[in-house]
Amino acid sequence: PNYCKLDKAKELGADFAIFADRSDHVKNREVLLNIAPLGYDYVIDATGKPEVQENCLWLVKKGGKFLVFGLAPNKSTVRMNPYELLIREITIIGSNCQLYDFSAALKLLKAGLIKVRPLITHKFPLEEFGRALEIAQTSHEKLKIIINP
Repeated sequence: PNYCKLDKAKELGADFAIFADRSDHVKNREVLLNIAPLGYDYVIDATGKPEVQENCLWLVKKGGKFLVFGLAPNKSTVRMNPYELLIREITIIGSNCQLYDFSAALKLLKAGLIKVRPLITHKFPLEEFGRALEIAQTSHEKLKIIINP
């Protein structure tokens, strides 16, 4: 397990940080619902995996929002219970990161409303691209790597 990422999440304000069991999505759902039995206001999927998305729906509280950022393979399907969507008043929002999103993100960064510097763990000049790639593939302590031209 990579405790570096969990520690960084807590340092940046996360109330809880858990390891997800990639082989048991139902177990992950149970762990998360033990923390918040009524579910969560916002649940975000960035994996694009239909089996993860199916389990994410069960984590959304009544009146909550499920944000789908991960790109699933074309023609894949997600099974859901339309009755649950209706009764629990869940809103599903998809996003494929439009150009105007970058402008909004840059404004938030410039205003200092988003902390990104703590996520940068390595910086390399362009001449050390090979070393940067090696770190990206092997280091458990890396988060984001910057390569300067």
